[in-house]
Amino acid sequence: MTKSTNWHPDIKDPNFARLVYENLFFLRDQLQAISAEPKPPTLAEIQKQLQLGGSSALNLTGLLGASSGIHSGTHAVRVSDFPAAVYLDAIYVETDRNNLVYCSTGTEWIYVSGTYDRTQTQLAALAGTLGTSDTGLIVNVTNFAHTLRWTGTGWEWGPGDDHLAGMGPFFGEVDPVGAGWALYDGSSVIYLKSDGTTGTITLPNLCHPVISLPSYIKAGPTNTAIASGSGVTTSVSAGVPAGTVSQPTFSGNALATHQHEVPISFDSGGIYWPDTPPYGTGTSVTVEEYTIAIAFGPGTGAMPLVKATSGGTPSGTVSQPTFTGTDLANHAHGPNTLELQNLQRKAWFRQ
Repeated sequence: MTKSTNWHPDIKDPNFARLVYENLFFLRDQLQAISAEPKPPTLAEIQKQLQLGGSSALNLTGLLGASSGIHSGTHAVRVSDFPAAVYLDAIYVETDRNNLVYCSTGTEWIYVSGTYDRTQTQLAALAGTLGTSDTGLIVNVTNFAHTLRWTGTGWEWGPGDDHLAGMGPFFGEVDPVGAGWALYDGSSVIYLKSDGTTGTITLPNLCHPVISLPSYIKAGPTNTAIASGSGVTTSVSAGVPAGTVSQPTFSGNALATHQHEVPISFDSGGIYWPDTPPYGTGTSVTVEEYTIAIAFGPGTGAMPLVKATSGGTPSGTVSQPTFTGTDLANHAHGPNTLELQNLQRKAWFRQ
């Protein structure tokens, strides 16, 4: 039965139902014919047919055209349908793996070039499909913006990677775009390691837009938490302290009780005190007593009654004056701040 492929039925045609029925049967017959076509034999089937009762199957790897050319398809198809022994020197492009390129050595397919995009969580599953023949395969870890390279047994940093994962802070005029960067805002952050696993770190709060204060970076022998700032950031007058200063006080031994010289003289005219004592020098003289003999007649000189001197200098200390009152309040010098001129930027961590 042959039908025109350009058939355009008219629904008003009285034969419309019959024509539809006939075309449906035609389509069924065509599909059955296609499914009945024989499939090309596999390599094993060809070898079996060519064995012709011999003890060894015919080696087809040297036949002209069997190992040449560029082929493409999925990774699974290359593994199942393209044995390296048959496709010596052939090129295969894996279309489901960002067009990774492999070349057959006759014994295995080896990785040649290309970069495969994967997230970090997909690395373990990918590693399960790789071996030594995939050595050098480059993976772009899309959610961390890093590249890794397959060593044949594991992962390492890829060529061109910045190797800065876990480092910071970094400052820039323009904020970084895309994955792989986190602000120092006190958050817990995941970062990539060279073996494809991850680590977690809680970053200091340097630039949270609401609850943090600008912070300076200081080099030192260890990493420490943020140290709180000190000082007052408002400008105030120097002022004058309020209070009193104490008077000096003496602490020690008072001057002992003592006598002073009283030289007098008597005569018939009365009792006299000389203008200048005739004796009593020095700083310490033992008191001496004298007996007075009273005689009447003209006086010829002073007659001592008692001889005594000062008891010396008091011993002790004099206190220093002390201030009692209110100290000068905390204050700053300069226009409203203790900071020098500075430039502020956001602080970024490389994941």
